[in-house]
Amino acid sequence: MRKYIVFGILAVMLIGFCLAETPEEAARRYRQWQKEDIHNERRFEHRDYRRSRFEEMQERRRLEKEREAEEEKGQKGQKKTALQTTRSQLKMLEAQVSELQELILILEQRVAILEDSDPNIYAEPPLEQKKTIEQNGNKEIIEVRKPAEGALKKINLNETGKGPPILHKEIDGKYIRIGPGMKYKDDDSGALFEEKLYVLEEKNGWIRFRVTEKDLGWSGWIRKDLTDSFSPQHENEIRINKMTEVIEKMVSDGVVHSFNIDLNQVRIDPLLWVDLTLENKQNCVMLFSRYFDLNGSTGRVEILSDKNDTKLATFSSWSGVKILK
Repeated sequence: MRKYIVFGILAVMLIGFCLAETPEEAARRYRQWQKEDIHNERRFEHRDYRRSRFEEMQERRRLEKEREAEEEKGQKGQKKTALQTTRSQLKMLEAQVSELQELILILEQRVAILEDSDPNIYAEPPLEQKKTIEQNGNKEIIEVRKPAEGALKKINLNETGKGPPILHKEIDGKYIRIGPGMKYKDDDSGALFEEKLYVLEEKNGWIRFRVTEKDLGWSGWIRKDLTDSFSPQHENEIRINKMTEVIEKMVSDGVVHSFNIDLNQVRIDPLLWVDLTLENKQNCVMLFSRYFDLNGSTGRVEILSDKNDTKLATFSSWSGVKILK
């Protein structure tokens, strides 16, 4: 029994001796542990670095998206502001064209009244009467005058209150009498517009006049100081000045970019031009045609885009108005 115990102890000691490591192996194993620790530290540092880089990229992308959203919002605001400005300029242009249309309509109504009062107003007079007129002339008319600017008052013909006001100048009918003085009754012909007054006689500071060169059977009296002398040259200057004011306002409002009388060219914003109705485009072309004609040009007009000089519309005496865009 004791023998077996001794052999067991020796076997255990032998096994322990075999399993025991040398100092070199222990040092080598320690160095291996140090390398593993260093590798793990570097791996953790790299993981933390990649994580921080990922977070930075996410933050950068978020900021870029916010900036793009703000820029897009700003661009939308600028486009909206530009669109509102364009619409307001378009409304101003349409109001100016509408005012010219109303003036034309008033003149047409006056012509219609004259035509109704005398259906034969344009009829050719008999040959004998024509010879008499050519030989003697119209000796009744002693002077041609017009309503004084200070006597004319502006009235709004747009009684509905919808849309822009339609302003028109006239002399109140209460100043037109059937005789040379305020003691006479009012003439029932109505107000006196901006038109020629053919003077037939003068008495006590009053003049008897009619509004047509041909005698249609009507005449009225008005104070002479409410009228001015008329000359075609002066009338042309007044028309040019009025049209110049309208056109300069269109330029200052940005509706018209520029115009050149010598080249018969008008440059306009194509976006505004496209939004105009066909009638307003034609009226705009005729406005510049008349303006160029009064300023000594040929009356020919080219409406061009202020972006690339594309022709938008033209007018000439032989081809008329052509709307190209």
